[in-house]
This record gives sequence, structure tokens and C-alpha cells, in this order.
Amino acid sequence: MKKIYALLVLGSMLLCTNIFAQCTEPSSYGYQTVKDGDWSDAATWAGGAVPPKNYNGNILITHTVSNGASQVGTATTVVAKDGGVFGAFHGSDYDYSGDPDYEYDGTALEYNYDLKCHVILLNRGRLVGNNLKISGTICASGESAIISTHDFQFGNSASISLYNSALAVCHDFNTTNAVVVSGTGMQINIGHDFHAVDKTPQAFDGGQIDQWYVGHDPLGKPASNWPDMSSTPLCDCNGNGLFVTPVTLTKFSAAKQKNTVLLQWNTASEINNQGFDVERGTDSKTFIKIGYAAAKSSNGNSNISLDYDYTDNAPILGANSYYRLKQVDKDGRYDYSDIAIVRAAQGSAPILYPNPAHDYIYIGNAAIGSMLRIVGADGKIYRATTITGSSQKIDLTNMPSGLYFVKIEKGNTIIASDKFVKQ
Repeated sequence: MKKIYALLVLGSMLLCTNIFAQCTEPSSYGYQTVKDGDWSDAATWAGGAVPPKNYNGNILITHTVSNGASQVGTATTVVAKDGGVFGAFHGSDYDYSGDPDYEYDGTALEYNYDLKCHVILLNRGRLVGNNLKISGTICASGESAIISTHDFQFGNSASISLYNSALAVCHDFNTTNAVVVSGTGMQINIGHDFHAVDKTPQAFDGGQIDQWYVGHDPLGKPASNWPDMSSTPLCDCNGNGLFVTPVTLTKFSAAKQKNTVLLQWNTASEINNQGFDVERGTDSKTFIKIGYAAAKSSNGNSNISLDYDYTDNAPILGANSYYRLKQVDKDGRYDYSDIAIVRAAQGSAPILYPNPAHDYIYIGNAAIGSMLRIVGADGKIYRATTITGSSQKIDLTNMPSGLYFVKIEKGNTIIASDKFVKQ
């Protein structure tokens, strides 16, 4: 799915120690994001709870989060997945004095973001920094990327595993230590110089390179198992161009109809698209699949605008509904759309389901505490009860077939009404 990443400048010290092999995702998280934002902003996090400084546990990022470097501790594991971007930025007012990761050489401030913990990047996750230094371990898979918008340096005992993922450095790549870069399907882009012992990329001996580029000081072909160097950069300084975006989604909306919800979306282009899972939830964190829309493009590929729609015939009654699309490629990779929300308007026409009805009917979107009356075409009141929840099941057995009117009352005033047929 097409996403716009705000690639952030990093500039502090991150310390943590947890290590996972082969990009294994933690089984649970103590904190996770719900929107793009600053690390310290409560609105960024589920439940409005900001992770405490030096939190001992796992943190999940599925959005773009900045200013987190100084907040994590030695036992924090950060996972960025599904397009999530883990970044840190101090801003121009940061006091560098006394920070061991910022050195003054007498003429200029030389600062690096020294990443000493384990970071996991999954399904187009991103770690983004400026003058990024890595002294710990990182595991990336599924078209994820480590991006340094200026220089990059390996620290002592650094280790990176890249599986169909990329390391992109805008300016110089520096390594003089015993480091390891392993994996398969790696893409390496270095915009300027490759500074290594004897100008040989020993760090990459343990990996299989698919594509690589060095801009100013090319190495020639460094090893027999490497392909020829690309004649052009693989990406820009922000990592744009590393991987082809399979689907460009230009619109996604959800609108309440009378007793249904209509979802509509549009794609400007598609590559290798299998289709879309339609997912729904009662909040922005937990979703279930409720439907599927196959790709309209020929063999999953298109360069023209395509319109899609899906109708939720059994929407959540009387409560906010959250919808998203899971776009699935033919190779099994996937990405998520933004979330569309259908808000319940208390006091508007009630939602009746099913209609026609048989032995029962659900009444939703009615103001809690109001009086519900079901009146037959003969004027007789067949049911009368108080609304106690967002969705209320009403027994219709022993009621004759025919047309019925639903009236929602507050005091002596009818505030909403509708009708249904019992068969």
C-alpha cells in the first residue's frame, strides 16, 4: 500500500540488550502506537499511555514515531512493522554537553546516534537516522530498511541481518571494526564513499547481495558472488526507490447507509496485487476479517485508476466501527491502509437487523436509557423495554407476521423511529 514516510533525523543514544534471531517477533507488547506522532505525546499510544523512560519490555511501532531515542532503556526491544518508522530527533535546542555520543573535535560537533539495542524491522518497517551509528544488532525482513540520511558507522560488535531488506546510506559508510552483515536478498546503497579496512567490504561476506551501489568511491566488484554494481543509485537519501510499491491507494472511505456500511477505495496503480482483505474492529487496535475483494487488475498489474467497493451488511450496532484494508500481494506480502471510522450518532434512526426478521431482531444506535416500543400496524404495543446497551436483542416469538414500527422515546417525546417486517 502506498505510504508517505516522514523520515526523521536521529541524534541521541539508544541503549538496550534483548536479542532475537531470524527476525522473530515478540509474542506480546507492553505498548503500541495508534497514530503518527512524537514519542512523548500520549495521543501516539494506545490507551494514551506513554511508555515510561527506560521501559523494560517490548514496544510495537506501526506508525511514524519521533523523539524516542532518549526514552528507551537497556532492556527495551523496539519493533517497527507494517510500514512503521522508528526515528529519534532532539531538535535544535538539545544540550549536547555531557552526552558521550556527541564529541567535539575543536572545530565542529561530530554526533552519532549510537544504537546499542536490538531492533526488529518487519514488513516494510523502517529505522531512520542521521549520522547513524550501530553498535548492537538489528534484524530486518520483508522489504524493510535501515536508512541513514547522512553518514553511517559500524560500532564494536555490530551485527545486522537483512532478509530481502536494505541498508541505505546517503553519504559515507564507515567501518573499521569486526562486524557482520548477513542475510539474503540484500540491497546496499552508499551515496558517497565506502571507508573500510583495505577498501574491502568484509562486513558483507556473510550475506547474499541482490543489488548494490557506491557513488563516489566505487569498489569494483568486491566478491565473485556479488552482481555487477548498479549504474544508478538504488534510492534517494530518504530511502525512496528501494522497493517498488505494489499498490498505490489514493482513497479509502467508509459511509453509513441505512442499515449497512459502504466502503469505497481507489488505486492509481497496481503491481502483483492479489486483492484486499476487508477488516473491521470496535477500536483502532484489534481487527477481524469480514470480507474480501479480488484485484480488478489483469494478472494483478495495472497503471490505470481502478475503483473498488464493499458493503458491510452486518455492521456493528450502536457503536463506532473501525475499518481498514489489508492489501495482499501474490507473493503473500501485505500492507495496511489507513483506518476509516464510522461513528454512531446516538438518537438518529435506530439500526434494525435483520430486516425482515423472524424470531428476533437487534436494535442498535438507540440512546441508552431511552424507552423502546414496538407497535403493530393495528396500534397494539407488542414490546416495551428500556435501552440498556449499544445493541439490544428483542424476542419476536409469539408476535404475528406483519409490519411493525419501532419508536424510541425520551419522556413523552419520540426521538427516533423506524419500521421492520416480521415474517
